[in-house]
Amino acid sequence: MVHNGKTSYRIFVNNAGKRESETFSTSRLAIDWAEKRQREIERSEVYGEKTSLLISQVITDYQSRFSAGMKKVAGSGLLCVL
Repeated sequence: MVHNGKTSYRIFVNNAGKRESETFSTSRLAIDWAEKRQREIERSEVYGEKTSLLISQVITDYQSRFSAGMKKVAGSGLLCVL
């Protein structure tokens, strides 16, 4: 692709039916990005998506979802099923 007299290279990667693309100044950069992105997609399919949640956020979310029918044990901070 030529834009404003400069050659640029656009490359596409398919990700679960979605088409991602980036534009680079060299074909090597475009190919490197596509290969790296494909590895990231494959890794996320095998190991699941990484998140940056804190353990306290996970615990709070768990408690808000599953605390119905539970009661705190006095002085312990623990929950027990009723």
